[in-house]
Amino acid sequence: MAITPYLYYEDLPGALKWLEKAFGFKTFGPTMRRDGKLTHAAMKRGDAVVMMGYPGPKYTGTRGTSNGPRRACT
Repeated sequence: MAITPYLYYEDLPGALKWLEKAFGFKTFGPTMRRDGKLTHAAMKRGDAVVMMGYPGPKYTGTRGTSNGPRRACT
């Protein structure tokens, strides 16, 4: 069994570039909106997969808080 993290990045293209350069991940499965905004991608290194996305303006996760996550999904 594998655990696949899903991370949100406000600068998703920048995160993809950084993870590729810093850790050797390779991007696959990008999803773009009609306006060209990257909204989802997955990266792989060996057997490890990390999924990530752009949170969007209505996301109410930990942005702007100092007391940690408000919720967790398992």
